[in-house]
Amino acid sequence: ELPAVHAAGGEVAPGAPQCGSSAAVPAVAEEGSAPRARLISEVFERCDKDLDGRLTVLEMRVFAEQTGFDGNEGDWAEEFAVLCSEHGVDASTGIGPELFARLVDDESDIGQYCSDEELKGILTKLAKKDRPSVPTAFEQVGEQRPKVGKSVYEGSVMAIQA
Repeated sequence: ELPAVHAAGGEVAPGAPQCGSSAAVPAVAEEGSAPRARLISEVFERCDKDLDGRLTVLEMRVFAEQTGFDGNEGDWAEEFAVLCSEHGVDASTGIGPELFARLVDDESDIGQYCSDEELKGILTKLAKKDRPSVPTAFEQVGEQRPKVGKSVYEGSVMAIQA
């Protein structure tokens, strides 16, 4: 089976969830359910880094990569422009939550259907990617971490000998 190809020519990464493929479409439609709407909203919010309620070309690429897009920056810019044009949206404004929800629920060739399980998987990956590192005790109190190495050791030995 050939990999799915996006409009701009970027191929879907092998082994990536094939949102939008017929295999991803459940036998019973999940659209319109409150839990599904929450999942879609959470994915949108995770991607919306600047919290402006719109997904820019860079923010939407995060989602696209989670659903298998593996083209380069230029491929994605072209793909995003086509996506926006197909839906009557100015690419510089970006994609709002309503259009994002329609895309994720759309089983047609211009949609990006994802099952609830795929959305949960995307959320898990995005949460791991976004998880901030735990600050060290030094960082918590605003101090610089001491350098560990020969110079610190030698300084300690010199201080003891003095």
